[in-house]
Amino acid sequence: MTQEETKEQEERKLTPEEIEARSEELMQFYKERVSLLDQQVAYERLITEIDELRMRSLIAQVRFANLMADAPKEGEKTAEVKK
Repeated sequence: MTQEETKEQEERKLTPEEIEARSEELMQFYKERVSLLDQQVAYERLITEIDELRMRSLIAQVRFANLMADAPKEGEKTAEVKK
């Protein structure tokens, strides 16, 4: 845009009817976007739940592996702790 075009737009005042029309256009725009955003929120929640379940599974596997690593093997004597 040139400076003249910008100046013309600044000088032009919107009528109440134009303001109302633009408000309605904006409301329609936002209504259309809200349904898209609702779907995105649902998607993000599902992805988060899946990630949390994977993390819990991994933690359970690590705990089990640590438990099995600490368990004495058959035939081995456990060391006695002296007080």
